[in-house]
Amino acid sequence: LHGLLHGVSTDIGSKNVPSGINVNNTLAALYEAKISADKRNDEAGKQRLSLAQYLRTFLVHQYGIKKLAMKQMMGIIKAIKRHRRKVPRLDLFARLVGMEESDEHEYSSLAADYFLVVLVELFRATSVRKVGESDELELSQMMQDGITKKKMLTQSQMNLALQNVDMGRGDRERVMGKVQVGKNWDIDSFLAVVMDCWYEAHHERLDRTAQVFFESDENGDGELTLKEFTSAVRVLEPHCPDDDIVELYDRIAGDDGVIDAEEFSQGVMLLHAHMISQHRRIREARREARLKAASVAAARSFSGDMSMVKAAMAFGNKGDTKFGN
Repeated sequence: LHGLLHGVSTDIGSKNVPSGINVNNTLAALYEAKISADKRNDEAGKQRLSLAQYLRTFLVHQYGIKKLAMKQMMGIIKAIKRHRRKVPRLDLFARLVGMEESDEHEYSSLAADYFLVVLVELFRATSVRKVGESDELELSQMMQDGITKKKMLTQSQMNLALQNVDMGRGDRERVMGKVQVGKNWDIDSFLAVVMDCWYEAHHERLDRTAQVFFESDENGDGELTLKEFTSAVRVLEPHCPDDDIVELYDRIAGDDGVIDAEEFSQGVMLLHAHMISQHRRIREARREARLKAASVAAARSFSGDMSMVKAAMAFGNKGDTKFGN
């Protein structure tokens, strides 16, 4: 976001700066809308917008007039900068979008994608829904308590959310180890710990990627051929299909047909995100199938119960007639 707003003035006057509570509610609605937009883009084969890019799209859709939307966006940014050190939820959003220059060193668009997945799983872990009820997300309802009061999470809710997120066992144990130290954990504190661990793992992955690049560069010319690239990817993503490796190579190699260290790092991050998305889509498809099967079973059970009730009523009516009651 800092890069997108380069040269744009955020001086809009103090009267137009929303309160921390209003910003919190806006961000909850933003996250909910972004998840839906990502799902539509994935189904249509379109590229996702980053969270920073989607912020403007979301506000334009809300206010209908671009000038008014931009004014509101500047107000939100100013409010977050003012309150982020006191409000963990606002600080985390600033990190996810790279709001200020100090946030740019750790910025990655993949972080926001991961964060939204955690939000979805946390919502599912904390929501009590009966079989057959709508599976629609209501993140705004879950997150509306973020400033005025705190909703505390149980150990089982946090553990369940992490189990359904694409997080390695070591990372999950790292998060739960930190969480178990404290007695009470609210949504914001939990999300901050999860994302801190994600950023740590992300930077470790970048360091590992750089090491693998130089180990795979057989002639030491600072570039990878397709053969060298394939060997390097196999180290980092052992289960990646050959077709995906060739497609990624063709995408980032350019006309010269070779890949330098920076291109390799970017390519591996894209590949990692692609593999996670594939696993996530498979898991979501299985989950939807289970929900559908459970809903059908519940409907059949209800239908059977109603048939028994009708039969009992019919038998009772016959009995009434027979005995003249």
